[in-house]
Amino acid sequence: MSDDHARTARASHAEYIHNDRPFSNFDLVEDRFGGIQPLRRILSQVRIHMARTTVVETLDDPADLVEENEDIKSLCPGYSADQSRAFRLSFFESHIGASDLASVSGEAFLGYAIVKYDRIPPTPDVYPDGDESWRVYESVIRTSRHDNNFVRGAPSWECNVGGRIFKVTGYIYAQQNAITNSCAHVALRTAATRFLGSDLSYRQINRWVADFRIARGDSQTPPGKGLDSQEICHVLERAGARTFVGNYCGSNPVPVPYQSYLYGAVESGYPAILFFDLGTSSAGAHTVPVFGHTFNEDTWVPDANVMYFPLRKITRAVSSGTWVSMFIAHDDNAGSNYCIPQHYLESHRLCCVAEPPVSCKQQAGGVAYAIGTLPGDVLVNPIEAEAIGSDYILAVLRHLPKDRRRNQKRWLKRLDDFNKNELLVLRTILVRGGDYAAHLGLIRGWDRNKKLPGWLPSTIKDTVQDDVFWMVELSVPELFSANRRKVGEVLIRAGKAAGVGRDFANFFCTRVPGYFAFLREVVTVGGKREPKFFFVPVPLDDHVELLGCEESRAKS
Repeated sequence: MSDDHARTARASHAEYIHNDRPFSNFDLVEDRFGGIQPLRRILSQVRIHMARTTVVETLDDPADLVEENEDIKSLCPGYSADQSRAFRLSFFESHIGASDLASVSGEAFLGYAIVKYDRIPPTPDVYPDGDESWRVYESVIRTSRHDNNFVRGAPSWECNVGGRIFKVTGYIYAQQNAITNSCAHVALRTAATRFLGSDLSYRQINRWVADFRIARGDSQTPPGKGLDSQEICHVLERAGARTFVGNYCGSNPVPVPYQSYLYGAVESGYPAILFFDLGTSSAGAHTVPVFGHTFNEDTWVPDANVMYFPLRKITRAVSSGTWVSMFIAHDDNAGSNYCIPQHYLESHRLCCVAEPPVSCKQQAGGVAYAIGTLPGDVLVNPIEAEAIGSDYILAVLRHLPKDRRRNQKRWLKRLDDFNKNELLVLRTILVRGGDYAAHLGLIRGWDRNKKLPGWLPSTIKDTVQDDVFWMVELSVPELFSANRRKVGEVLIRAGKAAGVGRDFANFFCTRVPGYFAFLREVVTVGGKREPKFFFVPVPLDDHVELLGCEESRAKS
């Protein structure tokens, strides 16, 4: 058993606390852990999960906490690790004592929190006021009980409780100490684990940042002072991610809403980082990791954007992100697994009457950067993929064969009508070839007896098993929101950079009612490049399930 991490280290003492009323979590936090807000938030989450036992274990010297103490000492020479204390709190939905640990179900484990106390002496330029305080060093709590909360790609973590290892899935939460790490560091720790498959230490983050600053010719500032957007991206890329960034600073911000950068990452199971200022120069900026979203099937926005506010639309279609009400994020100052309304924060607005343009006086704070992450082999970002996919599907629809079945004709006409009225719904999600093939083997038409011939998904799997694609799923509002179904999809090669012209170099295939379309060639006609497709007739001639919503998977 490893002592490298506080979550898996041995403990010297354990206490089993039953949480049934009238036991108060408020009393526990105030009497024993300094009344810190993030721990109150964590305990409220486990209370919602019906926690009945909290195990409080005393930790001695796990390697990660020893490393942090050494780094604090290097920046604050008056600090002594002898005055540091750490505890591991583990939560169960069952009544247990020490004798029950061996038999309790692993499903009863709700998560854990590592709580650390430090006394920091005043240190000029690093921590001038000094402090003695508690903080949540790290925590992972089981995801929300709500069915409309979607968190994809979350890592699994091991936690030692009384000598037995339990597992919990979720994105790690942590609280900064403002000395060896800042809010940007803890956000990076949350996001980078998606790519590393393991934890990322603050010491490693600081080494990578120091290398970057040397290469850039910058001075080295204390880690607790924070990181800029370029440094955040550099660390993510060193961890194996590819980043795509919405820059909303300066006089020429990107025209795409920052929400598109967040949703484009988290819908495919990759975290994003939101970087916003707090409204005044003295207040500085803050960074939070975003890793999930909610889904509201009754939202008014898709219809309103067509009927009343068409200028709010970015493309001639409706993004599936329109049904997102909230993004799910950690805030190191407040706690874990918060829902942030997607329109609560705004990107910077500029007053163009001024020369040069200045920030709008009526805006207090705003999003400065939205940083999405993707696997390192993905060279097309989801914003580009959605635009490319929308263009490719129109090209396929223009070249469809004329021989069509009655039901197929009706759905192809609906597809065309919704497209002309700018109501075609596009959901852009990253898949591997093998995952797409598996999806094709599961989908069924509205008549459940209709499915694809087995040779088709098998051939695709054999051909592109490990290749990475953007799948742009095509649906219409009521079908997408109520039934979680689609009319077709277009597959775009994500490992090949998007060109500036319409060359179909990224095109792999399209499925629409009754047909699969594969590219035969691209020819020049009248000075324009036109595609020629090879069409494969298939029995699915209406709508099928979205990726991840397959009915046969739900029943298995």
